[in-house]
Amino acid sequence: MDGVGDKVPPAIEQLGASIEFVDSDELAWGDLSRFDVIVTGVRAYERRADLRANNDRLLQYVDGGGTLIVQYNKFEFNEAQYGPYAAEVSRNRVTDEQAPVRLLRTDHSVFGWPNSIGPATWSNWVQERGLYFLGDKDPQYTDLVELEDTFEWNPGVKRGALVEAQYGSGRWIYVGLGLWRQLPAGTVGAYQLLANLLSLWSVNKLLINEHSLSRWSTDVYPPGDKIFYWSARPSRYTAPLGSATPLSGSKVRATAIGS
Repeated sequence: MDGVGDKVPPAIEQLGASIEFVDSDELAWGDLSRFDVIVTGVRAYERRADLRANNDRLLQYVDGGGTLIVQYNKFEFNEAQYGPYAAEVSRNRVTDEQAPVRLLRTDHSVFGWPNSIGPATWSNWVQERGLYFLGDKDPQYTDLVELEDTFEWNPGVKRGALVEAQYGSGRWIYVGLGLWRQLPAGTVGAYQLLANLLSLWSVNKLLINEHSLSRWSTDVYPPGDKIFYWSARPSRYTAPLGSATPLSGSKVRATAIGS
């Protein structure tokens, strides 16, 4: 069930992940813990009444160690607290597709593995950087990037484009960056960033299973460090494009929730 104009699921499949779509019954009653990653489609909270009604199930999934990636939403997201903590979608956007992107947590694993995220990642984007960023939000959310439009009518540094929250043993991530537009256009950097986002679940599993932690740690391990245990399971990932680093060593079970 794709989101509105959402072609992210095929891009996830191009990365080699096994993908399933969650229907209303599974969202309400199914075992969501069997998924390594759950991705909600673009504007899913606008289109899916059952998602709004059963959002607590997604938060339970995160609390238990899951990784939830929430693509951008419009103002229906503000009608209730759908994130783990208070947050509101804003009108903030960056329309210059070449606007500078600054990494605020350069040590974060989303920027280091399996692809190194740097200036080249943000090259050749089309139409815009992103829109409907998170605005006012609880301090327990962490901004991972900031952007600034080059147009004088949209002044000021913008945050809320890529936001993470720790919740229980898992991660809740909001993506206002326009991956949904870049992936169908074949933007290499968007594939690299998507691969890294989908890989974040492994850090959670490692910290919980190997270190017997009840909550996940903010410790970041460098690429190639033995703390990553991908070789323990068969590889299912392939690179979507020649210059995107393949993910290796695990079969990721992902699901998408859309319209």
